[in-house]
Amino acid sequence: MIFAIAKGMCACLAPDAANAADAFAAAEAIVLDAAAAQQHTGITPDCEVHIALTVKKLRGMGARVIVLLPGKTEGAVAVGQEITILPPFADEPNVAAGDAFASALAVRMAQGENIIDAARFAASAALCSQQREEGDLRV
Repeated sequence: MIFAIAKGMCACLAPDAANAADAFAAAEAIVLDAAAAQQHTGITPDCEVHIALTVKKLRGMGARVIVLLPGKTEGAVAVGQEITILPPFADEPNVAAGDAFASALAVRMAQGENIIDAARFAASAALCSQQREEGDLRV
């Protein structure tokens, strides 16, 4: 999953999109899950060192602001030279976690919030989407 967030617009791109480099360069921010980041960079962002390497490679492809979705492992927001680590969602995140994260991020950014605070809020929204088998929320 890749989301490219431009001013006033959020477009979902297929992970194998041939024009991904064009989208990376044109977007205000890109949001990738671990699978898409690995597909585009050859690096699995599963620890802080690999996150930094993934960010460096994506910047080389034209991305300016990068959000790596948390999952079983940490995620990150990279703005300028700073990389802010986001906590993992849960042991077994479900599909709704990534969707909740991307939606909450887009809404907060559309409201004018900076991307780091928006991503922290989005991580909380994603955690709220996690449910146990009996329907109890994971907190």
